[in-house]
Amino acid sequence: MVEPFEIVFSEQNRAWAVRADETATPEAVAAALNLTRPVNVLLLSSGAAEMSETALAQLRRLFRALAWYLAEKRATVMDGGTASGGMALLARALAETHTPAPYIGTLPAHAPVDDDRSGEEILEPRHTHFVLVEHDEWGSEVPLMSALAGYLTAGAASVTVLVNGGGIALKDVAQSIAARRPVIVVAGSGRLADEIARALRYPALPARQPVRRIAQSGLVSLCDVSEPPATLVQLVHSIFSGRERRHP
Repeated sequence: MVEPFEIVFSEQNRAWAVRADETATPEAVAAALNLTRPVNVLLLSSGAAEMSETALAQLRRLFRALAWYLAEKRATVMDGGTASGGMALLARALAETHTPAPYIGTLPAHAPVDDDRSGEEILEPRHTHFVLVEHDEWGSEVPLMSALAGYLTAGAASVTVLVNGGGIALKDVAQSIAARRPVIVVAGSGRLADEIARALRYPALPARQPVRRIAQSGLVSLCDVSEPPATLVQLVHSIFSGRERRHP
């Protein structure tokens, strides 16, 4: 039985949460959190390591435009639930829209952050819902997050947006590809995003096998971090409307 409980961050910021073990189904999680469907869903997979100040400023600009589009569409947003990397930037942008659409953070509750804190202790307070997976390993939350996105979509559309990223992001993207979910890679944001972009643009160059499989999936589109914000918005819109155009 998945039981909801309330997390109070402040008078203005409260969220509903559930604890989910390995037997939890997306149906049970959605019911406990009173999430409706079908909805369009955007999953953000993001890191911020080695991002320049210029790239961070460009990403803020992209996310402001994206947040207003998502608010207009009342799309559900899902991410890793912590105030780090691109997740923190998108959280601030979404807060500016004052739209009450579900914003769901999914993370392993007991995964270590440092010597004193676990994942559950660094939650981003602008989220409306959390799924706290009863596990102590980062990345263990990925299958349930992907399954929940698929369940909520139920005939609508979902998309994964990759910014920067490392090993956990690779799991996120691989899971999305396995679920036949389109992926938008923000090239120029560093690390995994740039690795996938390079494999897509220059298929003859050496690449890690998991990255090559993603690049060859036919499900990946590219948006450069320096492009106008409308480019990213249009890519998301084309997927939500069923008219996506992917990198050849």
